[in-house]
Amino acid sequence: MPTQPPTTGKPPIGGQQPPTTGKPPTGQQPPTTGKPPIGGKPPVTGQQPPAFTPEQHTFIFLVALGADYTIFLMSRVREEVKRLGIEKGVPHAVARTGGVITSAGLILAGTFAVLTTLPLNILYQLGACVAVGILLDTFIVRGLLVPGLVLMLGKWNWWPGRL
Repeated sequence: MPTQPPTTGKPPIGGQQPPTTGKPPTGQQPPTTGKPPIGGKPPVTGQQPPAFTPEQHTFIFLVALGADYTIFLMSRVREEVKRLGIEKGVPHAVARTGGVITSAGLILAGTFAVLTTLPLNILYQLGACVAVGILLDTFIVRGLLVPGLVLMLGKWNWWPGRL
């Protein structure tokens, strides 16, 4: 492979430019295509853009964690409804599991909130979204929505099985 003479900033003799190799000279950035990179920001040198967006990760975390809390709550509701009936059993089950679900939700929200202290934008977004989502799930969904739906549906809550 022929070597090129070092450049001195002056045009070569005869006014011709040396042939290019297709790569930018050392220390210069390659030309851009004009399109923004995936994710809107250029990737950190040597890293690929994220395969998932924070919204996708948030959805996955909240659905998975919400399902765990619902299983725990509904298993207790089922036990109490068998023992006390639906009108008294649902509030009793929520009162018995409320402390555990609230404590777990606060700890988990705090854990994800720690991600907001990191300098990476994607982790900040993920931490903030999941922490707020877990708090909403803990206090609104498990405390109000699920018990209200159970009382509203009555015996149909256990369909297709029976109580």
